Amino acid sequence: MKRPDLRLLRNSRFRRLFLARSISVLGSSIGNFALAFAILALPGGSPTVVGIVLGTMSAVRIAATLAGGVLGDRYPRSLVLAAGEGLSGLGSLGLGLVLLAGRAEVTLLAPLAALLGLGLGIFFPPLSGMVADVVPSDDLKSANALLRLTTNVATVGGIGIAGALVALAGGAAAMLLDAASFFISMALIFSAKTPAMTPSGQSALADLRGGWRAFTERRWVVAIVASAFGVNAFEGAVMGVFGPVVANAELGGAGAWAGIQIAGTIGSIAGTVVALRIRARHPLFVGMLFFGTFALVPLSLGLRLPVLLIAAVFFLVDVGLDILSIAWDTALQQHVPRESLARVSAYDWLGSMVATPVGLALAGPALLVWDVHGILLASSVLIAVMALAPLLVREVRTLEAVTGLASGATAEATGREGAIGPTSIEP
Repeated sequence: MKRPDLRLLRNSRFRRLFLARSISVLGSSIGNFALAFAILALPGGSPTVVGIVLGTMSAVRIAATLAGGVLGDRYPRSLVLAAGEGLSGLGSLGLGLVLLAGRAEVTLLAPLAALLGLGLGIFFPPLSGMVADVVPSDDLKSANALLRLTTNVATVGGIGIAGALVALAGGAAAMLLDAASFFISMALIFSAKTPAMTPSGQSALADLRGGWRAFTERRWVVAIVASAFGVNAFEGAVMGVFGPVVANAELGGAGAWAGIQIAGTIGSIAGTVVALRIRARHPLFVGMLFFGTFALVPLSLGLRLPVLLIAAVFFLVDVGLDILSIAWDTALQQHVPRESLARVSAYDWLGSMVATPVGLALAGPALLVWDVHGILLASSVLIAVMALAPLLVREVRTLEAVTGLASGATAEATGREGAIGPTSIEP
């Protein structure tokens, strides 16, 4: 089986981005795990305080996402990403210091969580564009796979480290370590120095509208983002509410549920490697077929399958989801003009982030009306329909992988923002 192409690490700018993401994701995994426990461990800490702090961080991140897209298409992406990491680092540092002082007041924690969310919102929309800025088009698939592989591994490692760190040194130490990871990432990304963007000569609001046009004029982008919104809403409900309910009642509790999710994480790691072996002419078509397999997750829970079979389902489904994710990232980088890529990515991120809380909010009321197993079985049907619906769009079935382009180039004309070139939609 082909492994991610480590040759890419000879590219100094990509190597810095790779190291930055590895360190930052590791730190974020530690911080995300530790924050709630750290607040609850303090006098005055409560689930209400945790909810307000985490909710504030999420809300600000969502609100900042479109700004991140505009900034990422106006200024050098290395500069924007470094700024995002710096803001997140300041937020994490402040949270760590407040927790170290034994304070659990919402008035102290919420503004710092907002600063952390602001940095995250600014950071992610330009990330895909920076990869396209520093890696030749022929290597984008390998670059995306390598970044996703290190992200998955760092996430698993971070959770393991966080558990030990919280037990030995407390949650405040974990947040300070998270802050250090953000600052190291900031320095590495800033040193990569991507090219300056061509000024649009327009206001930020006009640029935002231009990004919306670039997003909506690509039917394949709209179809897949809309599909992902629906599936992500169900994913939030299944993974956040319905799954734990079934696990607690029938599968043996939290330990069994953790084991099932670990199987999925291992599947994600394997999926990055499998994706490199697939040489599809129409990678999005293949990826969306794999997306439909997510319907097997609620189906396996709804049918009361044994724990080991459910874990096997999670493993296989996550293999497929990573194949789709790599195909999606590469398609955006190859078929969306460089000058609007961050804004198109911002609308993609916005849809994904809003969907999960919607699903979580509806899950509880649904359980008051219907049986959890009936909900899960119905969800599997709806997920399959929503996941496969984009295949009705011709461009999703026929969009081709691009080869032979220089770094930062795309398959589409770059002279007109939003123009769709024939090579992006023809079979």
